[in-house]
Amino acid sequence: MMFVITANSQPMKIKGEYTDCSPSELVDRFQAQGLKWVGSNHGNPLMQGEFAGFYNSLFEIVGNSSDSVKLVAITVRSSSEWDQLVSAYDRLKANLQIIYGESFDSELLRNSSETEAEKISLLKESPFMFTCGFYIGGAKIVELCITADVLNQDSGSVKVTYMDISMFEDFDQTMLDLNDGNKDIQYN
Repeated sequence: MMFVITANSQPMKIKGEYTDCSPSELVDRFQAQGLKWVGSNHGNPLMQGEFAGFYNSLFEIVGNSSDSVKLVAITVRSSSEWDQLVSAYDRLKANLQIIYGESFDSELLRNSSETEAEKISLLKESPFMFTCGFYIGGAKIVELCITADVLNQDSGSVKVTYMDISMFEDFDQTMLDLNDGNKDIQYN
């Protein structure tokens, strides 16, 4: 995927909270909304709570302790059943289209003839087999995707990622690390 970066000073907004703050400040704001701290992944705070009607969603907040938040990745559903993943993806996509308008899509597995297990296996090979994105102004985008679940080999996950790509020196590598990096999660 290619992203066009333009200047825009509007910060991202997630669950009614602006992200032009440090990760610890956003954690405090989310805790005030009822999200619970559950641990960290590579030093990034992990929180759990409701997102868009999906309870027990896992939020990962990425940024240096003194920086503004760079991205927030939210895993809303994990399942070994492909239909459940696609249903959650479609529901979130419809909601995001209401907010942000049309998306750019790469849904290569939508009408494929592979079995559920084969589709989930293909997600391990490429994190961009079932994804869509929304430009929300300037260098800020929202990506929705179905990815392989790194904690459960036979499952996939539906993930929404809000990000300001102007804050990353190597955006493509950061996204690959994020999609593959949850192996070191430490829960409290």
